[in-house]
Amino acid sequence: MLTINTDSGKSRGGNNDLQSSDQLDPQVIQEFREIYLQIAVKVQNLMSMGVAYTYDKLYNLGCEHPPLSYRIDLMVSYELRLCGYSKDDQVNILFHGPYIQSQMLHHHLSERGARHYIRQRLAIAPPVPLELGQAQATPTTAA
Repeated sequence: MLTINTDSGKSRGGNNDLQSSDQLDPQVIQEFREIYLQIAVKVQNLMSMGVAYTYDKLYNLGCEHPPLSYRIDLMVSYELRLCGYSKDDQVNILFHGPYIQSQMLHHHLSERGARHYIRQRLAIAPPVPLELGQAQATPTTAA
């Protein structure tokens, strides 16, 4: 199982921006997919939608309903950061996740396009929930 490593930023997946699949051990790829699946199940529950509990079902969702699969992938990317995964692990988990794989294999997204998408995705800051204590009252002035 992958460990969250916040000290060095290195992961079992390697220290490249995105290693090609032939450089990664198939067991490590499977671990990336399992992490994605665990987070995706949580995300789907939070989105109050029917839950796809397997990688294959999420992959099929990416093939048949890309916008919904994209939303799940977006939320998974936020959760990866909030959970403290290293940047390398975040990149590899997203790359080997069902959304990217379905887009590459079913919708002909290039590996370069996938890398670009992942870099963009990780550059966007996760949304910060607005807590009631953060809201500031707007002063009203009598005119």
